[in-house]
Amino acid sequence: MTRYRIAGITAETRARREALPGVFAITIDERTIEVLAERDPQGRWRIQMPDGTTHLASVTRDGADRWVQASGAALRAEEASGVAGGVEQDADLGAPMPGKVWKVLVTPGDAVEAGQTLIIIEAMKMEHAIKAPRGGVVSAVLAREEEMVEPGHPLVTLEDEE
Repeated sequence: MTRYRIAGITAETRARREALPGVFAITIDERTIEVLAERDPQGRWRIQMPDGTTHLASVTRDGADRWVQASGAALRAEEASGVAGGVEQDADLGAPMPGKVWKVLVTPGDAVEAGQTLIIIEAMKMEHAIKAPRGGVVSAVLAREEEMVEPGHPLVTLEDEE
């Protein structure tokens, strides 16, 4: 298994091709699901989940890391070495991809909930919402609207609510 960190959460992952064509067993931490997956002519993966929903995804490599684009979101899956599972304590939220900060929706001192959109980045002709991985208080906004950012550029710092 390989450890990846996506949006501040670290998980053990493994994808294993099964005996049947197009069937993959995907394991994240201790949970395994089987999906049907095939590449389309553009090189994207068409993935059918166990509940029947279908997603288009593209995966590109950046060294040991992967860029995953699926369902309108783009995330960087960073290979994590020596990081315990679960939510990391690193409070900075970084840009997942190169792009332009289109909208900043929070200011220092704002209380935010898990999943709340903090910043919107425009990249690859799409808008990508940067969401809070957990509830907390914004202690710093480190990006400005119209600013170009590279992957990993710090955008927002969250502190735990007191």
